Amino acid sequence: MKKLLILIVCTTMLISAQSDKITIKSDQDAIVYLGGELSNIRGMLEMYAQLGCRITYKLPNPKEKLKALLVEFDSLMDALDVKYSNDTLILDTTKEARNFWSPVKSVIVKALAQDMDTDLIKAKTIYIHNNIRSTIKNISKMKAHLVKTSKIKYAEEINAVLEIGASARRLSAHYMMRTLNVDDPTIEKHYKKGLSIYKSSLALLTASTFSKDAKVAEYLKFFKKRLLYFEYIWQVKALTPVLMSKWSYDVYKKTNELAKFIK
Repeated sequence: MKKLLILIVCTTMLISAQSDKITIKSDQDAIVYLGGELSNIRGMLEMYAQLGCRITYKLPNPKEKLKALLVEFDSLMDALDVKYSNDTLILDTTKEARNFWSPVKSVIVKALAQDMDTDLIKAKTIYIHNNIRSTIKNISKMKAHLVKTSKIKYAEEINAVLEIGASARRLSAHYMMRTLNVDDPTIEKHYKKGLSIYKSSLALLTASTFSKDAKVAEYLKFFKKRLLYFEYIWQVKALTPVLMSKWSYDVYKKTNELAKFIK
């Protein structure tokens, strides 16, 4: 009976969180949305860990953000199925992504309907961390497929921009896990991997012809500055998750802007 009540409450919460359905009009739209979803999945890991940290100061309500991001994931999978109804790889991969995501979604949905003690949130954060990787691989697979097969002239550059955004969210998620004191020995490894992808993507963009454009140069300058912060903040003992979350989200927003600007 308790499980049924939680299910009813959670379903109502998710329905009320729904916004406009995603519509994909072009390959570039799809690539940008998929890159954004890589960021959002990391964002959900961060928001879940934030529940355990009990941090509300100057940060969005984590439950409200989680509700919105859960809806967005489902909407994107539906939109990809519609846009690429004749692409077997996309159809097979959205099916796999949904299957891998389903148990993770259930864990998050339960947290939306009830308050959980910190120890349980820590345990579930480890579960989410371990089980989102398959979904991330599916999202990355679809993005790489479209980057390779699309006729977008600067697909590789767009992909590099999106990887910076996803890496920033990855860094913030693992920083929040460290703040929560989650017992996961891989946190630092994943943080450093995020830094590596961020740097290589930034290097690709810096070496491209786009770096000569004044507007693009401003974006790259911003990304480089934030990279210095991300490198530094991991080394200091004082934990500043609010600042880290803001820096990460700012990078994510700017990568979305730049990815749409490149034509």
